Parts: sequence; C-alpha cells; structure tokens
Amino acid sequence: MKTLVVVCKKTGRIICVFCCNGKKHDFRLFKESKIRMFKHILAKVDTGFTGIDKFHKHSQLPKKRSKKHPLTKEEKQYNRSISSDRVANEQRHRLYKTLQNFIRTIPQSQKTLWLSLQPAFRDLQL
Repeated sequence: MKTLVVVCKKTGRIICVFCCNGKKHDFRLFKESKIRMFKHILAKVDTGFTGIDKFHKHSQLPKKRSKKHPLTKEEKQYNRSISSDRVANEQRHRLYKTLQNFIRTIPQSQKTLWLSLQPAFRDLQL
C-alpha cells in the first residue's frame, strides 16, 4: 500500500491522507489525490515529487548531484535543512502505516473497537 500524508508543521497533526494499492510513484500519487494547497503554504518534499513546481509554486525540493557536478557546501546544507524539517512528517507517516497494519491483523470483532478509537488516533501527537 502506498500512502501520501500531509502534516501541519506547527501542530504536528495529520491534515490529509491519501492511499492506494500497489506500486505507484510519489508524484503520480500526488496528482491522482487532487490535493491542492493554498499558495502561501510551503511544501517541503523529497526527490520523488520532482515536477511539483507546476502544481504548487511554493515548494522546496532537495538539490540533486550529478556525476560531473557535485553539490556545493551550501547545497548540501540546504538539503540537510529540508530533510530535518521533514522528519516530523516521516514519523507521522510511520505511525499511520503501523496503525494500518494493526487494523489488517486484528479480527473483525475488534475492528468495531478500532473504529470507535479512530478519532483519538487522528489527533495523536508524538
């Protein structure tokens, strides 16, 4: 299962989740989800979202190095700052996937219990 998780940086809450089955490229998943963000919101994404500039102008992608053009110290520092800001998002993503796997393994009678507890997990903060 492939998931796309949007997290608020200030509060740490999950804003939006989009899932699909099978293997799918991150950017294709973003296009199919039809998630649209306000223009003033800064989106910090990984290199799997190359091409997001056409959909959301205010986004930051890490710089890529090539064989003949290695990254400068400033570009490495820029990449490090983006990845350190994305850590909270990755933690929420891991939590969401762990909970999804838990749902798949519990018996049907316990799924009704899970559905009653789901609102509590929605606002869970680490």
